[in-house]
Amino acid sequence: AMTASGPIRRLDFYTPSIARLAKPDGWLNDTCVNDGAWLIYAYLADSPSRDNCAIFSSFCLSKLQDHGDGERFLWRSHRLQRYWERDIWLFPINCRYHWTLCIAAFKDGNILLFDSFADPDAWDDLIPVCLALILF
Repeated sequence: AMTASGPIRRLDFYTPSIARLAKPDGWLNDTCVNDGAWLIYAYLADSPSRDNCAIFSSFCLSKLQDHGDGERFLWRSHRLQRYWERDIWLFPINCRYHWTLCIAAFKDGNILLFDSFADPDAWDDLIPVCLALILF
């Protein structure tokens, strides 16, 4: 296992997740995506770009759809980032068999999607999902 900690949260990478990351054709799980994003965020500690960006958990979508707990989860798990002050929000979204990254760029008024499978047919379905995350 590998552990890292910082001012935002503690990360624990266990052997199965590290093994997934080591395989060039391995399927990423939520630990790889969420904690990997936090590692990048921690690595960029001295970068002015980091101060402009908030990274959300892949669990935000499901929690926001749980009508009773969504806003509490978001506040509890992301408030230390002060996300409401950031111009760019990053949301990883699990699209059944792969991950897509939704980027909300508020200054530009854009929603950007990074889809590793480059499947334009899925994008129409993802835009309402991204809007739900942004407008919670």
